[in-house]
Amino acid sequence: MKQQPLLFVGWGIAAVSVALTDFSTGALSFAAFLLLFTFIVGRKKHLMFSLLLVFLLFYMRADMVEKMNITKLSGEENILAGSIIDGPYRDGNRAQFELKTTYDEKLLVTVFLHEAKEIAQLREITPHSSCVLRGELKSPLPSTVNFHDFDYATYLKMNRIHWLFELSSIRDLTCQQSSSFDLFTLVKLYRHYGLEKLDTLFEEPMKGIAGALIFGERHFLSANTEEAYQKLGLIHILAVSGLHVGLISGVVFFGLIRSGIMRERAETILLWILPLYMIVAGFAPSVIRAGTVVMLYIIFRKMNVSIPPFPLLCYIALILLFIHPYYLFHVGFQLSFLISGSLLLSRFILAKRTRMTQMVLVTVISQITAFPVLLYHFYEFSLLSFVLNLIIVPVIAFLILPVVFLLFFLSFLNVSIMKMFSQPFNILIEIIHRFLVEATSWHMFHLVFGKPNTFFLWLLSFTIFWWLYRLDRFSIRKQKMIAPTIAVIFVCTSTMIAPYFNKYGTVTVLDVGQGDSIVIELPYRKAVYVIDGGGVLPFAKEEWQKRKNPYDPGKSIVVSYLKARGIGTIDKVVVTHGDFDHYGGLYSVLHDMRVKELLYGAGDTFKEGERHFLQYVNGLNIPIQWVKEGMGWKKDSYSFHVLWPERNMPPGNQRSIVIYTELGGVGWLFTGDIEEEVEEMLLQHHPHLRAEFLKVGHHGSRTSTTSSFVQQLQPVAAFISVGRCNRFGHPHKETLQTLATNGVNVYRSDEDGAIQVTFSDNHIHELKKATEMTGQIKKPCS
Repeated sequence: MKQQPLLFVGWGIAAVSVALTDFSTGALSFAAFLLLFTFIVGRKKHLMFSLLLVFLLFYMRADMVEKMNITKLSGEENILAGSIIDGPYRDGNRAQFELKTTYDEKLLVTVFLHEAKEIAQLREITPHSSCVLRGELKSPLPSTVNFHDFDYATYLKMNRIHWLFELSSIRDLTCQQSSSFDLFTLVKLYRHYGLEKLDTLFEEPMKGIAGALIFGERHFLSANTEEAYQKLGLIHILAVSGLHVGLISGVVFFGLIRSGIMRERAETILLWILPLYMIVAGFAPSVIRAGTVVMLYIIFRKMNVSIPPFPLLCYIALILLFIHPYYLFHVGFQLSFLISGSLLLSRFILAKRTRMTQMVLVTVISQITAFPVLLYHFYEFSLLSFVLNLIIVPVIAFLILPVVFLLFFLSFLNVSIMKMFSQPFNILIEIIHRFLVEATSWHMFHLVFGKPNTFFLWLLSFTIFWWLYRLDRFSIRKQKMIAPTIAVIFVCTSTMIAPYFNKYGTVTVLDVGQGDSIVIELPYRKAVYVIDGGGVLPFAKEEWQKRKNPYDPGKSIVVSYLKARGIGTIDKVVVTHGDFDHYGGLYSVLHDMRVKELLYGAGDTFKEGERHFLQYVNGLNIPIQWVKEGMGWKKDSYSFHVLWPERNMPPGNQRSIVIYTELGGVGWLFTGDIEEEVEEMLLQHHPHLRAEFLKVGHHGSRTSTTSSFVQQLQPVAAFISVGRCNRFGHPHKETLQTLATNGVNVYRSDEDGAIQVTFSDNHIHELKKATEMTGQIKKPCS
C-alpha cells in the first residue's frame, strides 16, 4: 500500500522535472531509475497504465505552464498601470512590491525613498491599490556572473516574473484604494496591516521572529539571523507549517467547543477559517500542505471515510504539483513533504517510545531525510543541527510561538501592556539569536560538501532510503542499522575527500563587480588561497536609510563559490591593500570560513577602515603575517614570492602586495592595484621578470599596465577584474590598447563573468568563462 502512492508521486515528479529542465541528464536518470523500480515492485497492467497516464498528464501540464510563462511586455514601456498584489516591504531607503499589470503580468517593483517623510506616504500604499507607475523596465539578468551562481532570473521566472520595474522616486508612483473588495483581498489587507503593526509596535528581535511565525514573512529578520537558522538546520522553524496550523486549529476548535458550539458546527467553521489562515501565512507550500491535510481530515471524518495519512499526503503533493509545477524546485515544498512523509512512515517506530526517545528519533529522521535537499541547495551541513533541534525547536514551538500570537492579539487591546509583557521574551529571543549567530562560527561542527553532482545525490538518497527502510523494518536494533549507517557515512566521506585526489588545480578570478577576488586551489587540494574579497564601498546614510541586508559580494559571491567548491578551510587570505573594494567582502569570508593565516602589507600607518578591519581579524584570533618584498612561502613544489611592497610605502594602491608564482608550468603575476610608479620599481628590482598570465593592476586603469611593463612581462593572457558600467570608466581604452598592441588575450569580468583556469603540475588544461559555462548573459548598461 505504501508503494503505490509513492510511485504516483514519483512519476508525477519525473514528468514535471523532464518537462521543466528540458530533458536534463538528472531528470532522465531519475525517470530511468523510477522505471526500473516500478518493474521490480509491481508489474500489474492497470498500475502500469495508471502510472503512464500520470506521467503524460503531468508532463503536458508542466509543458503547458512553461510555454505559457512568457512576457507580454516589450521592455520599452516606461508607464504602467496595475494593482499591487503583495507588499510594499521597505528595507532602508528602498521598498519593493509585486504588481499585476493591466497586461495580466506580474512585475517586481522597486522604489527608492529620498526623505524620511516618504515612509509615511509608502505606508498608505496597500495590496489591492490601483497604481500608475513611471519608471524603467529592467531585465533580471545579473550584473555579476560566477560559477555556481544563484540564478535570480530563473527564480523570478518560476514566480512568473520576467521584469523588474525601477522607480527613482515615490513621486513616480500614484495609487488609490480600490472601492471593491472580495474576501481574498480583505484577508490580504489584514495580512498587510498585521505586518505593518509588527513593524511599528514590536521591537527587535521579537519583530523578526513574530513576522516569520505568524505571517510566514522573514523580511524583518536580519540576514545574519536568517542565515544562522539556515546554516544550523533550523530554517524549518521559520516556515509556517503543521505545528502552526495545529496550534491555530486546536485553539479555534476548542475555543468554539468551550463557547457552546456543537462539534460538527465547530469543524465546519474551522473549514472556513483554515483557507483564510493559509492566505494570511503567505500561502507557502508548507502551510498549504498542513492546512489541506487538516481540512481533508475533517471532510473525510464528516463523510465517515478513512484514508491512511501517508497516501493522503502523497495525493496532496500530486495535486499541488499539478496546479503549480514550479513547486518542484521550491525548497520549502521539498522539505515539507519529505520530512512529513518520512515521519508518517516512521509512526509505528515512534509510537511505543518514551517522550524523550520520540524527540530524538524525530530529530534524527527529519535531519537525515532532509540531508540531500539541504546539500543540493546550501552545500553544507551542521552537526550541531541534531542537538539544536532538540533544544531550540521545543522552546520556539511551545513557548515563543504561542507567546507571539498572544502578544500580537494583545497589541489590538492595549499596546502598553503588550510591550511590558514582551520584554522578557525579547531578551530570551535576543539570547537565542546571538547564540545561533555565534554557533555559525564554530567551524569544527560545520561540514562543507560542495555542490553535489547527480551521481552523488542518487547514491546518497539510495543509502538514506536503505537506512530508513531498515529503521522501519527492524526498529533501532543496533546490529541491523550498522550496515546502512556505514554506507551513509562512506558516501558522505567520499565526496568530502574527493578533491584531495584531484590532480588538477584552479585559479578563479571571481566577478565581484568593481573589486578584486581571486581563489587559488592547488592540485590535490594541497592548499587554498584567497586574494582579496571584493567589497561595495559604504556611503554615509541616515539611520532610516540603512538597509538590514545590504549587498555584500563577500557573502553572496566569494563565500557561495567557496562552499560550492567544497571549501571550508582557507590556508591563506591575502589582502593586497587597504581599499574597501578589496577587503570589504572579507568580513564575511573570515566569519564563515576557517582561515589559518592572513597576509597584509607591512607599513607604519593605516587608514581608519584598515584599522577597523584588522581589529576584526584580531578578534577572530586569525594570525596576521606582515609581508614585504623578498618574503614568500612554499607548498610542496609550489613557491609564492612577494615582490612588493617595500617597508615604508604609504597606505593605498602603492602598498599593494604583488605575488609571483608558477602554476601549470607558467608564470603568474598578481598585482593588486599597483600603478605606474610601482611597475617601474618592479622592473628595476626584477629585470628578468616574465609572467604568461597577468592580473591587470587597478582594474585596467590608465595609471597602470604601462607599455614597458607589458613588454617585459610578455603575457599571453591578462585578467581585468572590473565592475560592469562602473563610474570610473574602467578598463580605460589606453590600457586595452596597450594589451592589444602586445598581442595579449584579454579576459574581463564585466563581459566574461568569472574566469577559471585549470592546471596540473606542468600544464594549463582549460580556460573557462562563467558566461559561457552557465549560459547566463550579463545585464546591459542602463
